[in-house]
Amino acid sequence: MQILSIFIRTLVSFLALEILAKIIGARQISQLSYYDYISGITIGSIAATLAIDESIPMRLPLIAIILYFVFTYLLSYITTKSLSLRKVLTGIPRILIYKNRIIEENLKKNHFDINDLLTECRTQGFFSIADIEYAIMETNGRISILPKSQNAPLVPKDMNIETTEAQLYANVIIDGKIMEEQLQTIGKNANWLHHQCQLQKAQPVENILLAIASNDNELHIYYKNEPLKNAHFFI
Repeated sequence: MQILSIFIRTLVSFLALEILAKIIGARQISQLSYYDYISGITIGSIAATLAIDESIPMRLPLIAIILYFVFTYLLSYITTKSLSLRKVLTGIPRILIYKNRIIEENLKKNHFDINDLLTECRTQGFFSIADIEYAIMETNGRISILPKSQNAPLVPKDMNIETTEAQLYANVIIDGKIMEEQLQTIGKNANWLHHQCQLQKAQPVENILLAIASNDNELHIYYKNEPLKNAHFFI
């Protein structure tokens, strides 16, 4: 009877996790934020308790699991609707290397030291910081690296090809909102942005999901709710 009880409790725990994970979506697996990570650990602990601790009624840990999933879902929903809360709850990308300069302040904000930074650079194939134009700590803890143009994967310098300086693109529109500070980082303003949108006959700003720009007047626009012509690529 004890083995049968554990089997039933384990099955209930497994099915609860499977169903609720499908509801939450793949983002929880592919892009774990700090809060997702903590919730995942806690939910796993509660699920283990549900499976093997017969002294606790099955409904109590099951309710706790459901509540954690509800809170995680609500947090995910709130961050998709509010850019300000998204910055507070999930953080923002921070530049760690900027044109031969290591930004120590941002290292400290991310609880990173120089050895951590060098290790991350080496794992991506950069054994000298002098080869890196920008290194950015993403909100999911990964580091994105933009190499100097002379050290791009094709290595133009080996072919004696002159290249222009590598560009760092700024997110100038996010979720229909103009990012004034991002525009300033590339020496632009809202008037320039509106002019570029007019040149591209763009939809209203509120219909733009993301617009990225560089300081050489290059602007790329991505709209909200873009239809996918073929939705069966990965089926």
